[in-house]
Amino acid sequence: MKRTSITKTTAEQALDETMFLELKTLIKKARRAFQKAAEAHMAVFEALEDMRVDIDVPSVAENADNLRDAISCYIQYGEFGLENLLSEIRKHYTSSPERETEEP
Repeated sequence: MKRTSITKTTAEQALDETMFLELKTLIKKARRAFQKAAEAHMAVFEALEDMRVDIDVPSVAENADNLRDAISCYIQYGEFGLENLLSEIRKHYTSSPERETEEP
């Protein structure tokens, strides 16, 4: 569909066109924000991997089968609470089999 110059449209058409341009801008902005959030989300899992924390262990968090789900639920929905989440992560960090076999 060829776009008509906004100066060659009726007031109603111009308003519609302006609204769609604004909507397009909002959608693009939301997409960029989502991509940035996805990168930050992935960075959390990469840090946990570097720390050798097993995130596939069961979690006491509601709506989560494992620590991975609990982390995602907190990041996306604010569920479980940050202090509770960090407590679980710390528990699995200190009890990680890889950490127990490492030499100081």
